[in-house]
Amino acid sequence: MARNPAAADRVRQSVAATVRLIADRPHIGLRNSRAPALRNCLVGRHPYRAHYSVENAEVWIIHIRHSARRPVDPDRSD
Repeated sequence: MARNPAAADRVRQSVAATVRLIADRPHIGLRNSRAPALRNCLVGRHPYRAHYSVENAEVWIIHIRHSARRPVDPDRSD
């Protein structure tokens, strides 16, 4: 987003807000049908999803992906 730094900052702020929300309410996200140990949550109004796991009292953010990308195949290593 080098062409629009203001838009990039809005996305960054939305990602940070989503991570705080997940930290406060870890079971808010939907379970992933392909990888049941993972949950995902939309990042505000943006086309991104935060994928994470909840283990005991810890939340692990696995990655944040653009929704238009192909789904992650848990059986692939690349």
